[in-house]
Amino acid sequence: MELLTIGHSYGINEETHELTIFMPESEYGIPEGHHEVVPLLRKYKDDPEIVHFIADMLDMGSHFP
Repeated sequence: MELLTIGHSYGINEETHELTIFMPESEYGIPEGHHEVVPLLRKYKDDPEIVHFIADMLDMGSHFP
């Protein structure tokens, strides 16, 4: 996946033009690495705890240059 980096944790997949985020290793079973945000949210839409974690990661990434 070719990424155009737009911040510490964010990027744009140059092939699909989807927003991506780097997800660290966690207790939620999401593999560490870059993930497209929309498909990730769709995959876990029925698990509010994981959606909250993804939201926290999106918010956390906005605090880094």
